[in-house]
Amino acid sequence: MKRFRLAAVGVVAAAMLLAQALPALGHTNGASVSVTASDFSFKLSKRSVTKGTVVFTVMNHGQLPHDFKIAGKK
Repeated sequence: MKRFRLAAVGVVAAAMLLAQALPALGHTNGASVSVTASDFSFKLSKRSVTKGTVVFTVMNHGQLPHDFKIAGKK
């Protein structure tokens, strides 16, 4: 029974280490771009990003409602 407990603790510890390491293995960090929308213009915080997932955060500082689309995706 003592060996079983020791083995179970080892498995749990290994699983915790693996769970922490998984996001870093082969996963590129995504980029984020802030977009400021005003009437008839958009200002981006970055002009280019590396390949991967990009999250755009759009803030409308104009008086008109805006849609922000890239390649048809909002």
